[in-house]
Amino acid sequence: MSQDSALTSGVTPGLTHLDEQGQARMVNVGGKTVTARVAIAVSPLTPTAS
Repeated sequence: MSQDSALTSGVTPGLTHLDEQGQARMVNVGGKTVTARVAIAVSPLTPTAS
């Protein structure tokens, strides 16, 4: 996807795992070198009474 089409479709340029509709898609990572990575996710948690 070109940067222009990404801008007009609302998908942020550089997000190679998203298609033109913003849906996740599989990508081939077979040619990438092995690197150490860390991912951190944050989400609010609201407990409810049982």
